[in-house]
Amino acid sequence: MMTRKLQTFMRNPVQAVKHRLQVGSIDAQRAVNARGKRICDNPIFVMGNQKSGTTIIAALMGKASNREVTLDLNYFNDNHPADYYDVYARTVSFRKFLEMNRIEFANPIIKEPNLTHFYTELKKFFPLGQFMMIVRDPRDNIRSILNRFKIPGNLQTLEPEHHQRLIGPWPMVFDGSWCGLEGKNYIEMLAQRWVLFVQTYMAHKNEMLLCRYEDFLQDKIGEIHQICQEMKITVTNDIRDQVDVQYQSKGNRKVDWGEFFGQENLDRINTICKPAMDLMGYQRDQRGINPAVHPRITNKLLNEPENKQPSA
Repeated sequence: MMTRKLQTFMRNPVQAVKHRLQVGSIDAQRAVNARGKRICDNPIFVMGNQKSGTTIIAALMGKASNREVTLDLNYFNDNHPADYYDVYARTVSFRKFLEMNRIEFANPIIKEPNLTHFYTELKKFFPLGQFMMIVRDPRDNIRSILNRFKIPGNLQTLEPEHHQRLIGPWPMVFDGSWCGLEGKNYIEMLAQRWVLFVQTYMAHKNEMLLCRYEDFLQDKIGEIHQICQEMKITVTNDIRDQVDVQYQSKGNRKVDWGEFFGQENLDRINTICKPAMDLMGYQRDQRGINPAVHPRITNKLLNEPENKQPSA
């Protein structure tokens, strides 16, 4: 069986050689820049699916606590995206992966959705690290991913022009067969990916802090302060003028799910995701969340009356 790298080379050998030479030059400069950088012993890892709010939440945590933040492994994603497959298959060691990204792993807050696949490895190499999982309603999460690439949600299959838009590590997001996911079309694959990440949280929930993006939207400053408190990092900065900064292209949150996906694809998402949606408090037939399903938020709500000062 041909490896993915060989398949890429066979499709366009001239372009592949040019790319390899360019990447080699970038790698050499990176090696120089990495000198003196020390991988952080106890970082906070912000994990979760792409387009689930991981960027804004990680960025605000950094701004609130005056800490440096890695927002994606951009160098690796741009120059070595196919190596994710090798790291997952363990043909490339996780230690080598860390060394390749030494600059990014030097920061005390690290956000990279693709690291969610490597939780057990991260836990092994960073025993002092802390972990949090961001989740978002799968209908809005998948819609936002598709909005990013201007891909409709009501197709049966993607056209070649759609695949051409998926650069860097994005092909591995749309086709999860490399990590054992199965789906009849791109919608089912994206739904299975969402479920996989919820399952990752549920399997390690005693070791992770859970944050729903919808809770963040309801009280952005309060949620960031709560996260910092639970992660035992001190809030030193006022972030009121930062909470509405747009870090990525904005999708259409107001679109009707049935209109965007069509009934068949919407049913696919609801059927595949329903057990995990129930665990996270997402409702099948409407937007909105049930706070009682989320222990951390429930505790916060239950404690609010005790914390309120009596009116004068």
